[in-house]
Amino acid sequence: DFLDVPDGLWRDPQWIAERKFDGTRVKLHLETWGMGIDTRRICDDVRKGDQFGRYMDRTDNFPHVNKLCRPPSLTGATILDAEVLAQDGKCRTTTSIVGSLPDEAIAKQEKIGFATFHVFDLVMLNGVLTSESDMSLMDRRRVIAQILNDLDSPHLVLTEQVTNDAKLAFYRSEIDAGREGIMLKHVGGRYGDEKAWVKCKCSLE
Repeated sequence: DFLDVPDGLWRDPQWIAERKFDGTRVKLHLETWGMGIDTRRICDDVRKGDQFGRYMDRTDNFPHVNKLCRPPSLTGATILDAEVLAQDGKCRTTTSIVGSLPDEAIAKQEKIGFATFHVFDLVMLNGVLTSESDMSLMDRRRVIAQILNDLDSPHLVLTEQVTNDAKLAFYRSEIDAGREGIMLKHVGGRYGDEKAWVKCKCSLE
């Protein structure tokens, strides 16, 4: 229950709330030729050849974004952390699109609309892992906002953020709407620091 979350996290302005999407987590690789897209799942099927033992490449499943090239303002490899969600908002549909072969994934999206990528963090900036830098969450969000502005696609959006006293009401509204929950994150947290975030569903995790 939300009452298990320490009161300080709800009231502390150093902690913000973000929607937790019930989609599929992916990494978006911004390259000069376009955008590479892979899942956080390692391919364990030897029949997949070159993909075996690597993160599963789903670039061809999303032609509406995979031709977006790295903005000129970026000078090196840049990777965004995102949750992809089907237009109907259903986890089952998203999983089906991500898991299908490209032609089937595209056909499914042509029927219901092409999927949206909700970007929530920055893995790498200009060849440097953000986990090895001093960039705070808010620093990373500012960079993401600029990147998404440059890419200018309605299918790439920055995850909504709620602060201060609105966090608890936001959590309750998400649960009442039947959504998965929210994430509480420390504004100064570094990428990958598990002490800088709390997952809020029906209990504290």
